[in-house]
Amino acid sequence: MSENRPMIASLRGQLKAIRDGAIIVDVGGVGY
Repeated sequence: MSENRPMIASLRGQLKAIRDGAIIVDVGGVGY
């Protein structure tokens, strides 16, 4: 996971939701 985007902090918040079983697609088109 590369952290080279200013919105990475926002993505981290979404990653927490993914831990709950939610699937969110990153702006780059990468699904975690």
